[in-house]
Amino acid sequence: MTADQEAVESLETLDFLAKADYTYELEVEVLNNDKFVGGYKGAWIVPWSELMNANEIVFHVASKEKANEEESFDLLNNLATYSSLVPAPEIK
Repeated sequence: MTADQEAVESLETLDFLAKADYTYELEVEVLNNDKFVGGYKGAWIVPWSELMNANEIVFHVASKEKANEEESFDLLNNLATYSSLVPAPEIK
Protein backbone atom coordinates (compact mmCIF):
# COMPACT_ATOMS: atom_id res chain seq x y z
CA MET A 1 0.00 0.00 0.00
CA THR A 2 1.36 3.42 -0.96
CA ALA A 3 1.55 6.41 1.37
CA ASP A 4 -1.22 8.09 -0.67
CA GLN A 5 -3.52 5.11 -0.21
CA GLU A 6 -2.80 5.05 3.53
CA ALA A 7 -3.61 8.76 3.78
CA VAL A 8 -6.92 8.33 1.97
CA GLU A 9 -7.88 5.34 4.09
CA SER A 10 -7.14 7.25 7.27
CA LEU A 11 -9.73 9.82 6.15
CA GLU A 12 -12.45 7.27 5.48
CA THR A 13 -13.93 7.92 8.92
CA LEU A 14 -14.48 11.45 10.15
CA ASP A 15 -15.49 12.39 13.67
CA PHE A 16 -17.99 15.21 13.93
CA LEU A 17 -18.28 17.49 16.91
CA ALA A 18 -20.89 17.36 19.64
CA LYS A 19 -23.59 15.70 17.54
CA ALA A 20 -25.02 19.18 17.00
CA ASP A 21 -25.12 21.80 14.25
CA TYR A 22 -21.62 23.19 13.92
CA THR A 23 -19.45 25.32 11.65
CA TYR A 24 -16.40 23.37 10.48
CA GLU A 25 -13.34 25.28 9.34
CA LEU A 26 -12.10 23.13 6.46
CA GLU A 27 -8.70 23.19 4.84
CA VAL A 28 -7.93 20.53 2.25
CA GLU A 29 -4.69 20.48 0.26
CA VAL A 30 -4.21 18.19 -2.73
CA LEU A 31 -0.63 17.28 -3.56
CA ASN A 32 0.88 15.45 -6.51
CA ASN A 33 4.44 14.32 -5.81
CA ASP A 34 4.83 17.02 -3.13
CA LYS A 35 3.54 19.73 -5.49
CA PHE A 36 0.42 21.66 -4.48
CA VAL A 37 -2.22 21.19 -7.19
CA GLY A 38 -5.45 22.19 -5.49
CA GLY A 39 -7.46 22.48 -2.34
CA TYR A 40 -10.35 23.94 -0.42
CA LYS A 41 -10.44 26.43 2.44
CA GLY A 42 -13.58 27.76 4.04
CA ALA A 43 -16.28 27.47 6.66
CA TRP A 44 -18.77 24.65 6.19
CA ILE A 45 -22.01 25.02 8.11
CA VAL A 46 -23.91 21.75 8.22
CA PRO A 47 -26.77 20.57 10.41
CA TRP A 48 -26.24 17.39 12.42
CA SER A 49 -29.47 15.99 10.93
CA GLU A 50 -27.70 15.81 7.55
CA LEU A 51 -24.50 14.30 8.95
CA MET A 52 -25.83 11.63 11.26
CA ASN A 53 -26.76 9.21 8.46
CA ALA A 54 -24.17 10.26 5.89
CA ASN A 55 -22.43 7.46 4.03
CA GLU A 56 -20.10 9.69 2.09
CA ILE A 57 -19.00 13.30 1.87
CA VAL A 58 -17.50 14.64 -1.35
CA PHE A 59 -15.11 17.56 -0.88
CA HIS A 60 -14.78 19.63 -4.04
CA VAL A 61 -11.51 21.50 -4.53
CA ALA A 62 -10.23 24.43 -6.53
CA SER A 63 -7.42 23.36 -8.85
CA LYS A 64 -5.59 24.27 -11.99
CA GLU A 65 -4.26 21.59 -14.31
CA LYS A 66 -0.66 21.98 -15.35
CA ALA A 67 -0.15 25.14 -13.31
CA ASN A 68 3.29 26.66 -13.32
CA GLU A 69 4.99 27.57 -10.03
CA GLU A 70 3.56 31.10 -9.99
CA GLU A 71 0.00 29.89 -10.67
CA SER A 72 0.30 27.21 -7.96
CA PHE A 73 1.50 29.81 -5.48
CA ASP A 74 -1.41 32.09 -6.41
CA LEU A 75 -3.88 29.25 -5.93
CA LEU A 76 -2.44 28.34 -2.52
CA ASN A 77 -2.17 31.96 -1.39
CA ASN A 78 -5.76 32.76 -2.44
CA LEU A 79 -7.30 29.37 -1.70
CA ALA A 80 -10.22 30.74 0.32
CA THR A 81 -11.22 33.03 -2.55
CA TYR A 82 -10.95 30.29 -5.18
CA SER A 83 -12.80 27.88 -2.87
CA SER A 84 -15.83 30.16 -2.92
CA LEU A 85 -16.15 29.33 -6.63
CA VAL A 86 -16.53 25.56 -6.16
CA PRO A 87 -19.55 23.71 -4.74
CA ALA A 88 -19.79 23.14 -1.01
CA PRO A 89 -19.11 19.61 0.24
CA GLU A 90 -21.83 17.14 -0.76
CA ILE A 91 -23.36 14.76 1.75
CA LYS A 92 -24.49 11.45 0.27
